Amino acid sequence: MIVGYSGAGKTSWLAQSAQHASGALVYLDIADTPGAALASVVAREVAGRLFQTGRGLGEVLLPGASGREILQLLSRRLSERGEVVTVALDNVHQLAADDLVGVIQSGRELRFVLLGRPEREISILEATLGIARETLLGWAPDTVAAAAHDNGCHGDAADCQRLIDLTGGLPLFVQNAISVAGSDYDGSLKRLCADLAQSAHTREVAQDLILGRVFDRLPKAVADIAELLSLCDAPLTRAEI
Repeated sequence: MIVGYSGAGKTSWLAQSAQHASGALVYLDIADTPGAALASVVAREVAGRLFQTGRGLGEVLLPGASGREILQLLSRRLSERGEVVTVALDNVHQLAADDLVGVIQSGRELRFVLLGRPEREISILEATLGIARETLLGWAPDTVAAAAHDNGCHGDAADCQRLIDLTGGLPLFVQNAISVAGSDYDGSLKRLCADLAQSAHTREVAQDLILGRVFDRLPKAVADIAELLSLCDAPLTRAEI
């Protein structure tokens, strides 16, 4: 279970890990999935990815079977075939722990990676499943300084720490802030932080300001496309985008 606030790098962590994982990896964002339908969604997504249409798929997706029954059969079939399959479930904090535990218990031969924010059901999942969360805590000053240098920006140790205080050290917001500093503040982290501090008194507001400025600097066509993509509930392939 990988835990961190939005922008902490959970998806980036998964993308890097997937490059070194053995076997197939199936990613699902379950934020808007009803708990009662979770097992069916997971089973059908995994089956659709790993079984060819026709007889093989028909033997797994049995008519009238519940989602958990299908997931149990699917898990057993994959184990018999000697396949190692990892299922990554994102935004697990938004679903009831009982629904998630039921899915994991049904897919005993599958590997599960759970991604979520440190809130709601996360503690219950830890206790029920007997697992320990790995928390993404954000960047240290040295990492911020290196990222600033790589992007042609400058600042002393105090400036890097101040940027961490404003962004929580979350990589997404640090990188965006450095981008703004490079384009609008002649690379000065000190000036950027001073400007942010005048407008923001909480971490969340500072992050909103940073993202707002990044979005405002996008060409109109790019901004319009980004706005349209934000409305998509279903995952899109790179070719579709």
